Formats: sequence, structure tokens, C-alpha cells
Amino acid sequence: MMVESRSAVALFVGTVLTVSGPVFGLVPGAGVVTDPGAWTIVPEWNAIPSGPATDVNTERGCEDLCSATPGCVQWTWNYGHKPKYYCFLSNNTEWTGSENDHITSGCLAAKVDNCGQLPPRPPLPPRSPKWEVKTAPNGTKPFCGFAMATPAEGLITTVVYKATLDIGAYNHAAMFDFHNGTFLLTWKNSPVDEDTPGQRILYSQSADGAQWTVTDGHNILFPNMSSATHSAALFGGPTAILNGRRYATASPHQFCLFPYPYAANVTSEEDTNVLLMRRVGSGIPAALGPIFWASTKIPLGFEAASVREGVVPSSQMDAETRADLAALAETAVPPCGGAAAPTAGTLKCEACIGGCGTTTRCERTHYTVPAAGGGGDVILERSHDQILTFSFRNATSDPWSADTPSTLPDVNANLNAGALPNGRVFLASNPCPDNQEVHGRDPLVISTSADGFTWDTAVGVMSCKQLEQCGPRYPGRAKGPGPSYPQAVTVLDPPHLAGLWVTATNNKEDVVVVKVPFPALEGKPPNAAV
Repeated sequence: MMVESRSAVALFVGTVLTVSGPVFGLVPGAGVVTDPGAWTIVPEWNAIPSGPATDVNTERGCEDLCSATPGCVQWTWNYGHKPKYYCFLSNNTEWTGSENDHITSGCLAAKVDNCGQLPPRPPLPPRSPKWEVKTAPNGTKPFCGFAMATPAEGLITTVVYKATLDIGAYNHAAMFDFHNGTFLLTWKNSPVDEDTPGQRILYSQSADGAQWTVTDGHNILFPNMSSATHSAALFGGPTAILNGRRYATASPHQFCLFPYPYAANVTSEEDTNVLLMRRVGSGIPAALGPIFWASTKIPLGFEAASVREGVVPSSQMDAETRADLAALAETAVPPCGGAAAPTAGTLKCEACIGGCGTTTRCERTHYTVPAAGGGGDVILERSHDQILTFSFRNATSDPWSADTPSTLPDVNANLNAGALPNGRVFLASNPCPDNQEVHGRDPLVISTSADGFTWDTAVGVMSCKQLEQCGPRYPGRAKGPGPSYPQAVTVLDPPHLAGLWVTATNNKEDVVVVKVPFPALEGKPPNAAV
């Protein structure tokens, strides 16, 4: 990671510090060159993980905006959402943050404590997840060389919502849970393009995974939270089960694991906790509670939309809800139904006990390493290098290791992992980075491992070819072919629903659910069904 001022540049190459330009002040042990009167620039660092954003097309433009804003002493420029570029400003005088490969940050050394200092690098992991499915992926073969599960094996495929322009032709990043005998499915929805202002969260429910409540445009779980003065695109978050009660979540910032990663860097003027919550009752259709902010106050920029939509801060919620929020803040207990056991009937739990590290990266998943692998925890994360990266800790009291490349293939998409009842762990992903047949995120595959490190079994469970639609019907920004961004739920009880239930969106348009019987995950020779 390189840290520079506008007058000097510092670069680590191995353990050698190479400096060009005049050196004004080297921060001991941090490898930072700063000019007390200038901006210290830190590439690949997110110093302001949340808050109001302004569209600014260049890094220098973001810096200039902060310079022209009274009280601004830090800025962050996010260039990971092309063609949109976002600039975040802060008056926080303490330097914090985390690594991020598509964000650059700057601070004023004379105004910000520890400006530009980077924390010590975490330790390297002792082992690495490795791909041992020998003949797949193979982009020259049908379904990329993966054997596909079949209806004869009990695979059941259901299209929950087939996109229309009237309701919204962009649908993606579905979240999925099972609680008290019912499935809850939520996803982000917008007219055509990805992550546009006004993007909302729709939902559907089912008791059997086959019949789902209708999507007619009135099934809005979290509404448009944009206003004339502040734009926002909502992302669905994982469900929280708190004291036996189910809460759906959403946020203007994508996240996939609890604890909610953006509740940091709070000053008297800023509140980065922009988590929205809503209680979902039992039965179908479930009674829905009021929408509220997890924060005790309405976050900056959301005042007008909150008044319009009737969204209140948690300080105005009843005592029972506030007690549930206190349970959510207790990171020693995952929000999955209790300390000893997750939600009744399922093994799903999208959380890391004690925290998932300091990063605010959002496209990641967690699993507990089985006893056969020696225990511990792994976080797998999307990269942009056609492989998954990972971090590891041996115990919940240990620090997470450095984020390190694995050999697990990936097409640069989101992913989901968890436990199976036979002790193995599963990974739902798109492990075909060079599909010469579809040229997209296809197929969706469930890989499994006995020890959490050697991934030696894989079966395809969803393909745009089988869904007979490879490519969007309604072209829009960031759309492409194939089922992607999966979420999976391991259901144990009742017995007739037992299996791995997986959702994904095909072409970022249609919301699809499949039931995969556990025996179908045991593995078969690649290409057995092609």
C-alpha cells in the first residue's frame, strides 16, 4: 500500500522504503510521508466508511471539495461503482478505517491525529483453502464442466418473480432466511439500472418454498429513501433473529455479515449507522412492524425521506424493540436465535462472533471450520482477480489473519457459505471465470469441503441455460447473463423441507429459488449430467 502527500511519495517494496520528492515528516513505523500543511493521500484505504456522498469524478476533485468545505479534514473517494464516483467528507479529527481496493482517502496531518498511519499488518494464515475439483471449471465444456443436479435427484426450481418494467426490471442481491417454519426472501429492486437512487427492497414469503406471496409492486419491505437533497440506493441485509423475533434489515451500504460494519467513526455531527430494520411477524402474510433506524437518531441526510416514509429512530421504538437492539449490539452472541443454537430448523447464521475484522468490504461470507479441519473461522471474499481471497482466525478471541489469495476460482461475484448437517461446509458461488459458452456468471455451483480447506466436491444447481434466458430481457447498467449473488439456507426441520435452499437472481432480473436435497450434494463425476 502506498501513502503519499501532494509533495512526496512513500512506497514499500518488501521491507524497503523508497521515497521520491521532499520528505516533510515520516511517521514512525507507518511508512507515511506527510506534509503538515498538505493532504496525506492513502490509496486503498477507506477512512470514512459511511455517510452522505457527493458525485465527484476525480480524486483531486474530492480533495478540492473537502478543501472548500468548512471544517472538513478528511475525504474518501470511492471509484468502485463506475460510472459513478463518490466523495465522502468528514470533520473527524481521528484517523481510522480499513483497507479497500477501490477507495482512496486523504487527511490533513495538522488537523487529524495519526493522519495516514496504517495499523500493523495482521499475521498470515497457517493454511489456505484450495480447489481440488480436478476437471472443473473448464470453460470449453457445457456448464463449465460441472455436473448439474437434476429433477430426478429431487432438485426443485421456482421462479419467485419474473421481472417486469412496471414493477422493476432490475432485481438482485437477494437475502434469504427460514424461521418458525417460513421462508423470507428480500431483494433490491429498481426500474432498470443497478443501484440507482430510489432503489428499494421487495420481499416474498413462503411456507413450502414452492408457493410464494405475490410480487405486485405493493410488497415493499423498505421504501425509496432518496429525497430532493439526498440520494440513496438500498441493499437488503441479512435477517437478525433477536430474542426469538425476526427482523429484516436494509442499508444504503451493502453488507452481508453481522456485526453491521458501518457503525464507526461517529462524531457529534456524523452518524454512520445507517442500518434500517423492520420486524416481520409469524405466519403468512406476516404482520410487519414499523420501519426504524438502528441508530438513536435519524442519520444525516435522511431527515426528509424519514419524515415522508414514517421512519423513526430506535429511540422512539418500544422497550421490547430497544432490548432486541441491545442484543444485536452484543457481538459475543450471533443474531441467529440464541447463543447455543441458531434459528430453529436451520443452520443459517450470517455473523462472526466477536466481529468480522475491521474491513467494511461487503461481498464476503463466513463459515466455521469443521472439527476435521481443526476448528477456527474462515471469511471468504470476492476479489477482482478471478479467485476468492480469505482470512482466518483460530479462535474468536484471536485476530483475523491478513486477507490472502486462495485457489478457489470465482467469476468476481458475491458468494455464500455455511454448514451442512453431515459436518461438511458448503460454498455457493460462480466458480467459472472463463465460461466460453455463456460469457457471464454461469452456472451457480455448490461446492463442499469436509475440513473447510480442501474443496473437492461440486455440483451445479442453477444455470441461465436451464432457465432458458441467458442475458437480460431489459438491458441496463451492470447487467449480465447468469444466476449470481446467491444466498443459501440449510433447512433441517420439518423433514419434508429438509435440504439446501438456494436463491439467486438470473441476469439481475428474475428471482429464483432452488431446493437441493442433501444427497445431491455428495458429488458425482464432472459432466455426469451434461
